[in-house]
Amino acid sequence: MAHFDVAVAGAGPAGLSAALEAAAGGARVLLLERQPKPGRRLAATGNGRGNVGNRHLAEHRYNPESLPLIKGVSGVLDKDALPAFLASLGIACSADEAGRLYPRSGQAATMVWILNDLLQARGVTVEAGNGLMHFRKEAGVFLLQTADAAHESATLILAVGGQAQPKLGGGDHARRLLADWDVGFRREMPALAPLYTGTVLADGVRVPAAARLYDAGDRLLQTADGEFQLTKTGVSGIAAMQLARTVNRLAAQKHLVFDFVPDMTKTALITWLERIRSVNGQREARYILDSVLPAKLAVALALAIAKQRQNHELDDSHLRQLCAAAKETKLDVTGTAGWDQAQVMSGGVCAGEVNPVTLESHRLPGLFMCGEMLDVDGDTGGYNLNWAFLSGRAAGRAAARYVSSSKRR
Repeated sequence: MAHFDVAVAGAGPAGLSAALEAAAGGARVLLLERQPKPGRRLAATGNGRGNVGNRHLAEHRYNPESLPLIKGVSGVLDKDALPAFLASLGIACSADEAGRLYPRSGQAATMVWILNDLLQARGVTVEAGNGLMHFRKEAGVFLLQTADAAHESATLILAVGGQAQPKLGGGDHARRLLADWDVGFRREMPALAPLYTGTVLADGVRVPAAARLYDAGDRLLQTADGEFQLTKTGVSGIAAMQLARTVNRLAAQKHLVFDFVPDMTKTALITWLERIRSVNGQREARYILDSVLPAKLAVALALAIAKQRQNHELDDSHLRQLCAAAKETKLDVTGTAGWDQAQVMSGGVCAGEVNPVTLESHRLPGLFMCGEMLDVDGDTGGYNLNWAFLSGRAAGRAAARYVSSSKRR
């Protein structure tokens, strides 16, 4: 049975960072990965471009329950920390106009081959396609069981991810591995996922908008601005997916109010519609809205109004209704898409289960946890990978120090 100083379960961004940092600290490292090759999920991020971080880091970009961890782990809220860390690994990054960080090559695959080469250079033993099945601790040593082998390790870092994207390895691995240790979990739910709505406006329409999410009592829950994609089941796109965490966490009925012309006030929009009407008063209502909205959406809104009206002339009351539809369309939210369409998981191992700086378990000394399996999830735009990379770095460094101090004793 082989013996290691640090064993890492999971080779996503968190696990790769942990393994490389532990090896850099002088530890003999074993990396166990369920997938055929380390970094498979990383290769799919950012639609293959690898949106690894963001320059506009802030506490409000993460779920409130995660604050002890994102404030405790070194660098998570420092805009320069991740680029510097990735540069130390040989990955050069650049930011786009929105502050999103990408590898300079524009390809996530670049990061994957660089990190895999570095694993070899730092002497990390990699067992791909052979994930951790079970572990126990006896006489201060972790005994690890995979499908094909057994190993010993002085420490164990769990970086097994969450339940999102099962085709790329997501699953309930954290709950299964920690089932014997009475570890506290916050209920896992899909985050950054498309929304389902009771009414479908139009399918295949992309439109910039401002959305406000309310509960049944019209209490404002969350806002989202940006590009929305109207689909045959509801609403998707980056802006819509930001709302999924709140939708799933609250059992009460919810609804969205859309402003599809956020750059114009109601008064300005009415004035504009009156101008269009004055050019040709015979134009249909949909063509009036077509001047400010995508055609399919303009038709859908105009038809909904037409069903409520007996008089179809474009009088002032009709223009006001068109304006209200463009500025205040209400859609009931019935839920979100499931794990297969969610980008990340909300929930997981409770923040209070680990040291907020080292990510060592309070229940089991020598056990560290990092990445998505912890109850940390952020907005889309690189915030989740920022957490994954830097939490993995923190766990890897702490595990190497743990081994070093144990040997001195």
